[in-house]
Amino acid sequence: MCRKEATIGAYHIFSDYVRSALKTADVMRREDDTFCAVIPDCQGVIGFGDSMAECIDNLQSTLESWVLLKLKTGQILPQVGGVNLNQEPVYEYDYSL
Repeated sequence: MCRKEATIGAYHIFSDYVRSALKTADVMRREDDTFCAVIPDCQGVIGFGDSMAECIDNLQSTLESWVLLKLKTGQILPQVGGVNLNQEPVYEYDYSL
């Protein structure tokens, strides 16, 4: 088994989860013309920014930290966009190398 391939597979699962969760974000313009975004299925994940792009970048950073903390502490994560991080990943290997 090649460790590099396993790492790449796990990375894709994490990236897919983050990408899927960000697609469900609710972005709001605040009274002071800044932005606020939340991910409804990920309680407590929120981002702020002076622009929408900055807000989404902050939201992504918060989401990634939130997911890693949940995984580290063994808490259940919501399934988002068909991606379930609560189960062990199944790795596919290219044995033709």
